[in-house]
Amino acid sequence: GVVFVLLCEDEIPEEYSSYPHIYKYQQVEQILRELERLAGEEFEEEGQFHARKGGKITAFFSPAQDNMQMYTALGYAKLMAETEKVLYINLMGCAGFEELFSEEYQETFGDFLFYLRQNAKNLKLRFEGMIYRFGKVDYIPPVFFGEILAEAKEDDYKAFFRWLVTETDYERIVVDFGSMVQGFFHLLQGCDKIYCLSREDFVTKSRVKQFMQCVAEYDDENFLGKIDMLSLSHLCVPSSGKQDFMQELEWGEFGTYLRTRFEGEQRFAGTSE
Repeated sequence: GVVFVLLCEDEIPEEYSSYPHIYKYQQVEQILRELERLAGEEFEEEGQFHARKGGKITAFFSPAQDNMQMYTALGYAKLMAETEKVLYINLMGCAGFEELFSEEYQETFGDFLFYLRQNAKNLKLRFEGMIYRFGKVDYIPPVFFGEILAEAKEDDYKAFFRWLVTETDYERIVVDFGSMVQGFFHLLQGCDKIYCLSREDFVTKSRVKQFMQCVAEYDDENFLGKIDMLSLSHLCVPSSGKQDFMQELEWGEFGTYLRTRFEGEQRFAGTSE
């Protein structure tokens, strides 16, 4: 099929008002997103994608809600993207991405959950129209209102991750859990790797211990075996601006720590095999 789209400068003439239109004086990336969105609304899905062995899902979670968690997961995703196609998913209530990446997002993760729940037309194009990038990492903008994450059901999250591993070609999906959303432990069970962030202080260790006791209640050796403790005892988030933040993710003290910590999981540029 063909979709006719008008590139407009100002007002649309009345005789063309029924056609979809895009304001042409904006960034090329935004125009492409609008085209993908319009195509997604116009075309029906042509058949079903064949299921395949999808990419690995790596989860990050801090029982003590450590402020380094997002920083760690972003750094990990950036490193993995040196050799793999990576998608980053942030499930935090106030991720602050608008400020961090100087973006204004038209649609977010919550919108895609709604489209998926409604079995909307051409989900793949809708999804691709939402994708943004930092470095080589793709990401969907996090929700703006965190309560949306609490309102979503376990089946919504399961359907989303099932869709990702069957309908996309990402080799690694990095999931940044900000809280225990509905079905949290079942979702973790479905991941290939889980990094639990910890520190040496008594309060953090107590909260991590309770988290591990909860995991043990599932009596699943495979589940326990997926969890890897990640100590952040000697690390803190730089207090400088966002430009330094991105540089630190790659080559600063913290970036160096991540390269050393994860070099066995993937071959990174600049590290020995």
